Amino acid sequence: MVGSRETERLAKDLPFLARPGTWRVQISIIPVPAGQDRGLRSRLPQLPMNSVLPLLSAAAPADLLGDHADHSCARLEAFRKLDEQTLGLLKSLQLQGASGLALELLTPQLDGISDPNVRLQFATILFDMMHIRGRYADAAELIRQEFAIHPPNAEMHSPLVLPLKIRFIHHQMFYRPVTELWPQMIDLLSCCDEVQDPDSYGEILFMLGGNLGTLRGNYEEARRFLTRAIRQARQRKDHYILARCLRKYGDFLRYRGHLQLSKDALLEALRLSGHGRGTRQRIYIHGCLGDLERQKQNYTAASEHFERAIELARSTFIPGWLGNLHLGLAELALDRSRFDDAQILLEQAEAHYRNTHPRHWWGEIQVALVRSRLMRAGGNLDWPELARMAHREATAAGYSRDAAFATALLSGDRNPQNVLMFL
Repeated sequence: MVGSRETERLAKDLPFLARPGTWRVQISIIPVPAGQDRGLRSRLPQLPMNSVLPLLSAAAPADLLGDHADHSCARLEAFRKLDEQTLGLLKSLQLQGASGLALELLTPQLDGISDPNVRLQFATILFDMMHIRGRYADAAELIRQEFAIHPPNAEMHSPLVLPLKIRFIHHQMFYRPVTELWPQMIDLLSCCDEVQDPDSYGEILFMLGGNLGTLRGNYEEARRFLTRAIRQARQRKDHYILARCLRKYGDFLRYRGHLQLSKDALLEALRLSGHGRGTRQRIYIHGCLGDLERQKQNYTAASEHFERAIELARSTFIPGWLGNLHLGLAELALDRSRFDDAQILLEQAEAHYRNTHPRHWWGEIQVALVRSRLMRAGGNLDWPELARMAHREATAAGYSRDAAFATALLSGDRNPQNVLMFL
């Protein structure tokens, strides 16, 4: 509790704190068990005070509602400055892996932003942070709220709303059937003008060729969309989309057994991800390279890629991908007949998937497929029931490739090769 003298000092030094409409920073105090403080400190982002101080500006949103017209222009300019500074801080927090702190800072204030363009800037960062932290349904619900602020007769495929619709499908792909989401994305493609909105057009092509295409398991069709996305990204010199597309293209190549071509595509994607946005892509690409080296039976190299990806994923707290990477290590241990290690790694993967909300459908199915093989290797006669459950879940989700893999297990295939097609 702040004493009266401290209150007076703060009021004098930071007078805007007494005004309504001021941005707030919420800090959570978490008890740390003895002996764990040093390890925890090394995993948490260290935020220099000078990155937070710009947020404490004398411009308060409530000032815009004042009655003094002669000061309105200056106040509007000050508010815009606050927006830029706050947006910069949030982006910095996101890049440093402090998305939890940023979510606490931003969420309570979003409804106080009246300008729809400014609100959308902040909300877009919020969607991504929720998505990274595995809060898929929360992100989708927030997008529904953004839809509600547009007039009912607004064109729902306008350049302002279309990116929201793409994100809405993206957030749902971890817990809704792909058979439901695929036609929705196809519809968005037919409504998107490549010339007027090239960013959305490229994102839709990637979603069809990459994430949704991976889930559906029709890789020939997905590859055609991905090829179009790569061509467009190269024409526009969009390294971000190009890196994502090359990662997925490398996935399709390694699934078909073209391992050297796959490695070339993944390494080029890794190089491109070093430009601008790309920390998350480096995590994803290292995971794919790890599974590629597993396919080639280069187990040491595979472990190094997986461990490097886990290090990056922990620093940015991405539970879904921490699950994916431990799943990859479990597959690696299973290939080497290290069944005890595989069991431990599988339990770690499962624990990370439990940190997503709702459930990580793809992750749960993959865990069941690995566990059924472990049970079979250990002589547990209940493994077919688990494999049948995985088959039912994969069929309900529309994951044709995973359903086919479960069928191969149940038909007596003793050594099915599972290439992990990471999302």
